[in-house]
Amino acid sequence: MTPVPASLIELRGVSIPARQDPDITVVSGVDWRVEDGEFWVIAGPPACGKSLLFEVAAGLVAPGRGTRSVSTPRATGMTASASPSPERGIGLVFADSGRPFNQLTVAENVALPLRYHRGCRFDAVASEVEQLLDWTELSPHAQRRPSILNRGLRQRVALARALALRPSLLLLDNPLGGLATSQIRWWLDFLAGLLRTHHPALPAPAAIAVTTDNLRPWLALGTHFALIEEGRWRSLGSPTEVGSSQHPAVREMLIDPV
Repeated sequence: MTPVPASLIELRGVSIPARQDPDITVVSGVDWRVEDGEFWVIAGPPACGKSLLFEVAAGLVAPGRGTRSVSTPRATGMTASASPSPERGIGLVFADSGRPFNQLTVAENVALPLRYHRGCRFDAVASEVEQLLDWTELSPHAQRRPSILNRGLRQRVALARALALRPSLLLLDNPLGGLATSQIRWWLDFLAGLLRTHHPALPAPAAIAVTTDNLRPWLALGTHFALIEEGRWRSLGSPTEVGSSQHPAVREMLIDPV
């Protein structure tokens, strides 16, 4: 019998509660399992519960019903005591500019999770921060405050911060929302190479999941697709199945807005 691959995260029979009132269910019937090498695209109209789903997946909000389980693969040669906790194995980049801390510089934002978990000074993680900034093309902005950067660059600050702890699963909440065409291309190119990166010093996650209200940019990257519509979770399958779907909401989200 072929063994079932271990999941990075699994939501089974999960309901997503409203942020203001946990007794209200925003999304129900979520059965979602993410494994190594997968690129998930979660589609749906604005305010349908996609962001709340990611907050539940990241462990920031408890599910209303159902179960959530997380596992973090141990890096080769890493001892049990050195392994990160499962929750540290998930990196979340929020929508709407990623929520960097404006009282900190870009470099200090990226260093924050490293310093918090290691209890160290900035100098101790400076080389790692420099590498992350270089990789995300933020080095020229290292000493600036996020508040003076444009939306796309602030989103990149949040991305570098999320990658600092080398997450196994990277959750990106509507990363292309409100971005200029050139910045959309940067994100698509960056994410296309992220899962293929094998440099030992760079934090390549095992899986990525994004939310979107426009499916077209993700057809070339996504391996698995799902839809949230009218409070329900619906698996859409592969890129080929999405491209040929006759579901009205899917067809609408495949229309090129340009």
